[in-house]
Amino acid sequence: MGIALKKIFNGGIQRRPFKAHKRYEVTNVNHSSSFEISVLRGISDNGTLTEMSTSVDGSVGVDTFLTSSGGVTSELNDIPQKVVWNSINSIFFKRRNDIRLYDTASVVSIPQNKFGNGIKPKSVTISDNSDYPDSTINIHDTKVSDEYGLLVLNELTSSTFIKSSNTILNLSLDGVFKDYSSYDNRLINDIYTFGDSNANIGKVVNLTDQTQSIRVRHNSNFDVLNKNDEWAVSFWASIPEQGISGRNVYSLVQKRNAHTYIDDAGLEQVKSDGGGQYPFDLSFYSEEHPSLAGQLFLRASDGKSTINISSSTAYNDGEFHHYVINKSGSEVSLYVDGESEVSSSYLFRGLVNNDRDLLIGSRNVENTEGNFSGSLGQFRVHRTSLTSNEISSLADNSTSGSALQRKEVGYVFYKQGMIITTDPRPRYQNIFLGDGRWDYTDRDYELNYRATKQVEEVSVLCEINRNEFNVSSNASLRVGGTADDNRLIPMVTGSDFRPYITQVGLYNDTGNLLAIAKLGSPLKKRQDVDVTINVKFDID
Repeated sequence: MGIALKKIFNGGIQRRPFKAHKRYEVTNVNHSSSFEISVLRGISDNGTLTEMSTSVDGSVGVDTFLTSSGGVTSELNDIPQKVVWNSINSIFFKRRNDIRLYDTASVVSIPQNKFGNGIKPKSVTISDNSDYPDSTINIHDTKVSDEYGLLVLNELTSSTFIKSSNTILNLSLDGVFKDYSSYDNRLINDIYTFGDSNANIGKVVNLTDQTQSIRVRHNSNFDVLNKNDEWAVSFWASIPEQGISGRNVYSLVQKRNAHTYIDDAGLEQVKSDGGGQYPFDLSFYSEEHPSLAGQLFLRASDGKSTINISSSTAYNDGEFHHYVINKSGSEVSLYVDGESEVSSSYLFRGLVNNDRDLLIGSRNVENTEGNFSGSLGQFRVHRTSLTSNEISSLADNSTSGSALQRKEVGYVFYKQGMIITTDPRPRYQNIFLGDGRWDYTDRDYELNYRATKQVEEVSVLCEINRNEFNVSSNASLRVGGTADDNRLIPMVTGSDFRPYITQVGLYNDTGNLLAIAKLGSPLKKRQDVDVTINVKFDID
């Protein structure tokens, strides 16, 4: 009879680690019960603070999650949404300027055993009908670094977005300044929002008492604002009644009168000093003007000749409008809310660019009496002219519009298993959360991602010599019909009979069966050659 068991020495066992990616499909129905995934709401101090157990309309809901033991608890109901927001802000956002946490956030927290060594980049897809059941929101992630990726909307196209390389100044004016020069921070009072009558999609700065303004010091980036160059200036503004008797002209934005210089003591100073030439000065007539109240006028000059064009429409209605000064070829145009309002030839003999500072909401840095009172946001200066589609894109302030020039609605932090959606546009504020009332039965979302697992492939070389395992272990070939009977029936004792190998069993040192490897097809055992069977299996 052949050998029943054969020892495999260490040389016959090899281990090879590799990464595998397991796919998870998470829904509003199974996120907690099957995966122990928590979905939470975070609201900043600037938002409306409610307890975790309280919905946005004040009704009480239930936010449950699974404990490690598998039981259901409502412990998180006692945690304020402010704590959730402050926690993720402290961990991921607070000390960075390349990512942004807005006033609200939907937080998906995946336990470590469900993402392994990290969520695989570019594996996250989200299909969500929260609060918008008739229009599905589809999202995917794009990798920025090994640390995090962006959650990107499928429904918005960036074909009409202005390239960041073509934007030389970008002031969001929402508390985070992203400009390339210094600015006079005499401006921030209250923060207000802009948008249509049904929704607010972004923040603006409110200049309320005509003592505040924004000054951006001149730098070489502004040298492109010349008569033969193409450029554009775009922003949102709300112009209410100014309320100062007898004054009828106010400045929105100009690069004309403010001059920064170094005095004899080596100190930086700024004074009102109009040099004569300037590329643009956009102002408006107040309600005090006898015939042109609320109308805009745009001026430019080379110091000798000046153009002055005016709108035919009044815009001092206190509503937000989008404004663009667009210099294209030999023409300059004023666009309002995506439509061309007025245009004129831009032909000068002399230069129009200068070294004056950019002033927003002010005409004179030494006398604030004529400062603009109102709100502004999303202020940009572009080194190229804008197409009509690009202007329309900037002016689109719908609930899912492109005014913010961003397709991103959140982040994936791969190593921490955190998926955070955060965006000022209402359409994207309740992703994963339904209608904000904590009705988890009607959220209707699907989240797909791949976990990164360190898997070890084990290779076991089972060497069978020509004189080993030449007798079948099949009990039906025994006289007694059992494996314990060593007597073989006559038909298998002849020299022409050969057994077939169909499976290989792996045992530990104490003889316990650990694994069975089955061959794809039976292997005839020959007595004239040695056989080596390579058994491979993975250990998770």
